[in-house]
Amino acid sequence: MATQTSINNLSNVLSSSGNVQGNLKTSTITKSNTFSRIQIANSTVNLMDMPEIRETKSIAGDILLWGNSVFGIWNSFKWGNSSSTSFVLGNSLAGVLGISKLGSQSSSYQVREIINPNRIFRWLLSSAENTYWVDTGNTTATVTASTSIAFTTGQILQTNKLSTEYYNLSDAIFIINGSNITNSSNLTYYLSADNGSNFEAVTLNTLHTFTNVGKNLIIKIVASGNATISLKNSVGIRSPIAIDYEVTT
Repeated sequence: MATQTSINNLSNVLSSSGNVQGNLKTSTITKSNTFSRIQIANSTVNLMDMPEIRETKSIAGDILLWGNSVFGIWNSFKWGNSSSTSFVLGNSLAGVLGISKLGSQSSSYQVREIINPNRIFRWLLSSAENTYWVDTGNTTATVTASTSIAFTTGQILQTNKLSTEYYNLSDAIFIINGSNITNSSNLTYYLSADNGSNFEAVTLNTLHTFTNVGKNLIIKIVASGNATISLKNSVGIRSPIAIDYEVTT
């Protein structure tokens, strides 16, 4: 049992200015109202399907082995000839490692298929696209990659074929944002479904039914005066030229 003296001593300690009670008060933990704030922004990204071009290269006429009168003759063990030309090793034309030359003559790649996802052709007119899509033999307008197509009186923009469909094209909509065109009344727009044999005048952003059907689509734009088609909208976002078309089945 605690003595009266011990109780008095404890009372004196707790009542003093430097007591434990005071120390406990000053040691109180305060909860802060400050907190980290994380803001998550939601945005939508539109993915654009672009045309897929498939090409093939014929090796017809390239004499690598079969038909060669000098080397590769069956049952003769002739894999080279007696002159400076060998079959593979040392041959400057055929079988050159790293450059896919399997024949003695070079041939160019030819378009086998142009696949437009959902039958929608989109053209952003990048440098690589210009080289491929623009028909340089018929185009006189000034095409500046990723920027604009500029026309003066009588100038033309014409493309190479933009599709290789199995069925005939039945109708199409030629789409260009009107706000991207200056002096639009100076431009006449044409589409061909038969690879350029017949061009039919169309109205932008309006469904056109082809009179002359075919499987290969071509664009032509003819200027009667100065005009420009910008390839970017007012805030600098690239805006494609597009053709949405259907086929008969």
